[in-house]
Amino acid sequence: MRLLRAHVVEPGAARAIPRMRPRAVSSAHQRWPRAGRSPEPEALPAHSAVGWAWRPPHHHDIPPCLLAKAAKNSSTLVGYALDGYGIYVTKDSAGNLPTNTSLDACHGTTSTVPWNGKQTRTYHYVATLEYPYAVGCYHGTAITAKAGQGGGAGAGGGPPGP
Repeated sequence: MRLLRAHVVEPGAARAIPRMRPRAVSSAHQRWPRAGRSPEPEALPAHSAVGWAWRPPHHHDIPPCLLAKAAKNSSTLVGYALDGYGIYVTKDSAGNLPTNTSLDACHGTTSTVPWNGKQTRTYHYVATLEYPYAVGCYHGTAITAKAGQGGGAGAGGGPPGP
């Protein structure tokens, strides 16, 4: 494996660093998951400060700075999936993240979270330390974004509905 020159990303930088689907180190950044292959979460890199010749810096896991944003016994919105649903870091009263056993196949759940300034019961994705980390599949219909546009909430400013 060839080492690439690292690009320093300053804290508070204006551009967002996208989170990509997890991939195995040996996959040479091919689309993941590939049919007939099982995930290898222990081999997944997090190269947030590395720019590839064909890709900007990105994450394959949840960056520690996002995990640290959430207080104990709370849910904190940290991003949006391409289907418009929120991605939250949720911690219990001891500061623990949920595990995959409490989430659905898409790595989400329906619960009460802060949304547009009020507590709302809605479907959302949950960031964890277990593969697939945030979004396993789309619960809603994903939009396609042109390069450089990034994802975000739908035109209505939120998910398709509770």
